[in-house]
Formats: sequence, structure tokens, C-alpha cells
Amino acid sequence: MGRRDIDRPAGPYPEDLVSWLTRALDFPAGVVLLTGTGVVPERDFTLRAGDVVTIDVAGVGTLRNPVTVVGTGG
Repeated sequence: MGRRDIDRPAGPYPEDLVSWLTRALDFPAGVVLLTGTGVVPERDFTLRAGDVVTIDVAGVGTLRNPVTVVGTGG
């Protein structure tokens, strides 16, 4: 990620997200990549192994996902 065109918004482009996803894992039957987030971190932000992503939804519950390194990404 790092390309920025003047007429495109800042942030990761779909092809960049797919590239990162397929570096770590193989998907012989295909894959669906859903982003659906309104949270856009700073450009130098990155998650590292051991971090925990937590999402709280009032009336629904809390989702906690620990960050791990998989595949050849690390």
C-alpha cells in the first residue's frame, strides 16, 4: 500500500487489500473480502502479533480477535 492518485481517496485500494490477503493464505475455492468499516487509521498504523482488535456493539455483544501472523507474511 502506498500509491495515491489525486482523484482517488486516501486509504488502501481493493487490489492492495487482496494482495496482502493472498500473501498470507491460499484460497483454492475462492474468498470473499468484506471491509465495511468507517474506521480509517493513520497511514503508518499497523497491527502486530499479540494485538487484540475489539468491537463492542451495544445490545449485541463484544467481538475480540487476537492478531496472529500466518502464512509467509512474517
